[in-house]
Amino acid sequence: MAKATPKSKRNRLPKKSAVESVEKIGYDLVKTRPAKGKLATVRDYAKVTWEPWTREKGMAAGELIPSNERLLEFGVPCRMAYAVMLRTRAELIESHGKVDHSQVDEMVACFADTSEMLKGLVLMLDTAYLRVLASAAAFHAKGGKFPGVSAA
Repeated sequence: MAKATPKSKRNRLPKKSAVESVEKIGYDLVKTRPAKGKLATVRDYAKVTWEPWTREKGMAAGELIPSNERLLEFGVPCRMAYAVMLRTRAELIESHGKVDHSQVDEMVACFADTSEMLKGLVLMLDTAYLRVLASAAAFHAKGGKFPGVSAA
């Protein structure tokens, strides 16, 4: 005979992780390829090593890169790109007869520069994500317990 499950534990879904609730936009900077071989395990993550970054010369204690000012600068080209995305093909084609091409060149260069900077930020965020997962896996491998996380 099966053991009865207490009423409080029946029909209770596990608490969703904040990471699981992040909605993906479906765009990968590097095309997703089918996995080859076995998937990484917690043990594999626990073995990941790295060297910490060093601060750039002249930085004050607590100063971070990118600065708030630099992050705000990304907003202008992103809003310009959004405005471009709202135009039809015909509208964009027609606009080339009315605008100063040196300004178009500046705008496109601004798009490219911002794109490269944002790719760098994405790389940093993805790497930080991996480092936190790897350090948590190593903590777990050493027998560490995570406060507030049930062992269900």
